[in-house]
Amino acid sequence: GILDWLFDSQNIHRVTEIVDAENMASIHLLKSLNFKQEGHFIENIFFKGKWGSEFQFAMLKREWKNN
Repeated sequence: GILDWLFDSQNIHRVTEIVDAENMASIHLLKSLNFKQEGHFIENIFFKGKWGSEFQFAMLKREWKNN
């Protein structure tokens, strides 16, 4: 529902998500929605006393419509 609203009502062209590389539930969710992994940021964020890595995922409006 949120992606339909963003792409249709708000006319957004592209949606991006950045997730912790250890957050497997979020990674699986994004992949199940056909988001594409575009980046892997290695040790780019200092959080709770340690360096963490993140993945960037994205989807274009036309990709969502073709799902």
